[in-house]
Amino acid sequence: MPYYPDIEWSIQVCSILGSSPATNFTKMQVFRFLLTNFLLIGFPFLTFWNFVDKKGATLPEVVEVMSNFTTFFHALGKTTVMFFNRRKIKKLFDITKEEFWPLPDYEKTVKSSRMGRNFYFGLSFSFSACAVAKLYIYGESKAGVYRPQWFPQQVFFVMIDIMYIYMTLGFNACDVTIRTILILLTTQFKMLNEELLTMFDSKKDTKVSRKVFKKRFKRCVDHYSLMIDFSKGVCEAFDKAFLVMISASMLSTCASLYIIMGHKNTQQILERVVHIGIVLYAVGYCYSNLGQKLSNEVEDITQSIYLSHWETMVLDHESRDFLLFFTRTQRKYALSAAGFIQFDLDLDMFMVLVKTAISYCMFFRTMEQNSAAKA
Repeated sequence: MPYYPDIEWSIQVCSILGSSPATNFTKMQVFRFLLTNFLLIGFPFLTFWNFVDKKGATLPEVVEVMSNFTTFFHALGKTTVMFFNRRKIKKLFDITKEEFWPLPDYEKTVKSSRMGRNFYFGLSFSFSACAVAKLYIYGESKAGVYRPQWFPQQVFFVMIDIMYIYMTLGFNACDVTIRTILILLTTQFKMLNEELLTMFDSKKDTKVSRKVFKKRFKRCVDHYSLMIDFSKGVCEAFDKAFLVMISASMLSTCASLYIIMGHKNTQQILERVVHIGIVLYAVGYCYSNLGQKLSNEVEDITQSIYLSHWETMVLDHESRDFLLFFTRTQRKYALSAAGFIQFDLDLDMFMVLVKTAISYCMFFRTMEQNSAAKA
């Protein structure tokens, strides 16, 4: 039985980058991963060397090309996480195939997630295409990258094209993987909620025998435990990717806001507004929105049990096991990015990211104004 279609798609993209969880550790895989790293590091290095060649840069000049660093290091960080956590991710993929409950509306769910995946890929590809088009139109100096005089311009542009393609694939491989896992996990908890309501509601199921009832109750408890363990596995496999995503998105948004506040050029302002929109869409669509839906479904389990007329089926001597399960479901649930800073993947995280980006932007603007006043 194959994996969920979006997982299969992610595996194929990861195989190009050398970070495929489904591939054994081979020389070819290491070569592809090193090639990916070289290409993703290349663009930030060319940007840095451009500053070295000009013998320094002002704060506005650095902020202007900040996306050259944030986007490529963002993709590099996610690709590296996928490579070094291949076994953990492969284990998660196997669980979704072998131990998850079958989806009731499989075709509908697949179609919906495929449309979302294709739209996200198209959006990220369009972002890269616009950046490359800007390079072709205005030249490498406008893009803030260094090209040696002896290096042919057309060959240089082709190399930049390849770098942007790998950057786009690096984003999509990790983001689509996480998004798909969150969708499947949310669906599993939703199905668990429905099973609990059906199991305890005597009006819906009056012919359930005691033996069948105990079996169904155990099935729900075991599945809940599996989902909680699976969630911990997701955090262990992707917590570094979560941190990279939050950090890079915050820096990128902050830099774009800084440029918007200091520019009078309409084209520059529109470019940065679109850039902010794409960044926030990616964070909200692939992470915080799905993370919030997942948390809501888990929190609804307690409510589903409480409002499902469980007292009609649970005997006195069985109440202890039921109450233990009921108490366990009342624990706070959230997928977290662990580390020196901890974030929960929910809408609060999204708002904190925006608030922090605005705060740092205002701080840098104040510093610039104070420096200008002293001068």
